Amino acid sequence: MPKKKRLLFVNGHLNVGGVEKSLIDLLRHLDYSKYDVDLLLLQDKGDYEYLLPKEVRVLLRRTDQSYGPLLPTLFSNIMHGRFGDAWYRILMLLTDVFGNRVLRSMRPLLHIARHYDFAVAYRVGPAAKVVAYTVNAERKICWWHHGVFNIPTSQLKETEEVWAKFDSIVVVADYCKQMLKDVFPSLKIDYVTIPNMVDFEQITSLSKQSFPHKVDAKVRLVTVCRLSPEKHTENIVYATEKLRMLGYRDFVWYAVGDGPDYDHIKALTVEKGLDDVVLLIGNQANPFPIVNSVDIYVNTSYVESQCLTVLEAMVLNKPCVVTRTDGTDEYTVSGENSITCKQDIDGLVEAIAWMIDNRDQWSMLTKNAADMARERFSPSTITACFDKLLGIEYTKK
Repeated sequence: MPKKKRLLFVNGHLNVGGVEKSLIDLLRHLDYSKYDVDLLLLQDKGDYEYLLPKEVRVLLRRTDQSYGPLLPTLFSNIMHGRFGDAWYRILMLLTDVFGNRVLRSMRPLLHIARHYDFAVAYRVGPAAKVVAYTVNAERKICWWHHGVFNIPTSQLKETEEVWAKFDSIVVVADYCKQMLKDVFPSLKIDYVTIPNMVDFEQITSLSKQSFPHKVDAKVRLVTVCRLSPEKHTENIVYATEKLRMLGYRDFVWYAVGDGPDYDHIKALTVEKGLDDVVLLIGNQANPFPIVNSVDIYVNTSYVESQCLTVLEAMVLNKPCVVTRTDGTDEYTVSGENSITCKQDIDGLVEAIAWMIDNRDQWSMLTKNAADMARERFSPSTITACFDKLLGIEYTKK
């Protein structure tokens, strides 16, 4: 039997989030007869820890105590006996003077003395730096999950230097390849598209759990996302206001998630007297019972690299209203497997009103959407792409 390949993944944590869900899904479907897998976490374990396969060896090295003003951080760590954290903070200071090559000295602190066949940074930022400069591996891969390039101009040179240490950059949508090539035209690196997978069996199973927040209404809508500016979840409130003015009054709209815009959106619902219609219920480690209990899924975001939540709703046979983005445009066809709309409130209102008025079209939309998701984003399809990237022969289980 061939020797297993040693594989390291590096990420910050396993708390609720699209990147972390993507990582968990991939880990759950790897063939562990081929891989010996370590997972290095730099912050915490988190909400999704219970979903980790038993074959994954977790290396937790919390570094969050190492950030902050130099002297107070050093003093606090030394006083509490966190000498590793103090040394980590000193090394971070030295990188400002001598560059990222200093990070090679961090290997003992991060418990990664092994030599790996493949090392994967599942995020840019600290995880990518650790893989680039600290990990000893034959091949290095970095994942790019974002729908826009949002790294500050002041960090472009450093980012290019970090990425130059990698063999491949994985993107979750084809359009991201050109986006990154335009930013780094001189970077000679292999860009590979591997979408996030949609785990149909797990989603269906988790959706059968109870949902305690269910409210009686003729139509129930839901949006699941991080409540941050690029997601434009404030449009839920404005669209609700317009829909009610147009006579659509017997509905509720759940907003599932947390983030920097939560308080603003909550205050907006109160200001407009819609806090009994727009229901903010925070992060949910398992949002699928909520999605399964509603009538329509709505995506309000103006930026998406793929938008896993839309695909998950499609798997649960929910008709989807999707604000157009480069990422979702790669698999949504308005009138065929969804209703798409332009990036403004009027477009969102028009699409939702059409969906409410044309319930007889839902079965056609949902069947086409589920068939498309199963064909393009199944675990076997995505895992085969990952194995191919690593040069490992894939055997369908």
